[in-house]
Amino acid sequence: MKTAMYGIEATLPKASSSTSDPVYTEVQRRVYSLNYRIKEYDQEIAEVQKRI
Repeated sequence: MKTAMYGIEATLPKASSSTSDPVYTEVQRRVYSLNYRIKEYDQEIAEVQKRI
């Protein structure tokens, strides 16, 4: 989407590229960390199953 250079639209605030909601960022952080931990568990289980 183009940004207006002239007229009233040019004086309006521009949308930021990221969400500033602290709850949303905390949820994203926790989801990432939980997914990382689950991947580690999957790798450990796969290693144990391979050795059995």
